Amino acid sequence: MKLFNIILLSLFFVLFADAKEKKPIDINIDNISAQAKIESKHTVLYFHMTYCPYCKKMAKFTFKNKDIKKQLDKNFLFVDINIDDDDNIRYKNFFDSKKQFAKHLAVNFYPTVIFIDEENTIVYILKGYRTKDKFNIVLGYIKSKSYLDMNLEEYIDELEFNK
Repeated sequence: MKLFNIILLSLFFVLFADAKEKKPIDINIDNISAQAKIESKHTVLYFHMTYCPYCKKMAKFTFKNKDIKKQLDKNFLFVDINIDDDDNIRYKNFFDSKKQFAKHLAVNFYPTVIFIDEENTIVYILKGYRTKDKFNIVLGYIKSKSYLDMNLEEYIDELEFNK
């Protein structure tokens, strides 16, 4: 009887472990960009790592800020890309893991935020942690499509001049 209980208990743990195992999902950035085009929005790709302190800080203090969240919800489609996850990414002719996608785009610094326009083209790459105030300026720069006419520094100068 003891042996039967041990076997039954072992079987339960094996089944329970399999049930909890997370299966990778596919994130199709082409489809997200197509939706962004319909909604006249840009796509935001947030590349980060699980144990990166600056990534955690940006998630906690920048992305969870109510004004930033409101701006992102209204004007952007946000894609969270934790390269430590096993999920796969589709983008143009690319299909592989999040980690390989980061390598494919030469993302080697975390956090990194990549902005994609309605035509599914990368228009701006922001490397490193940004406070909510500095990130808000970048969101304005992208939303207004000022990247078509000037660099971010010129945009900031223009904001200062018009105050």
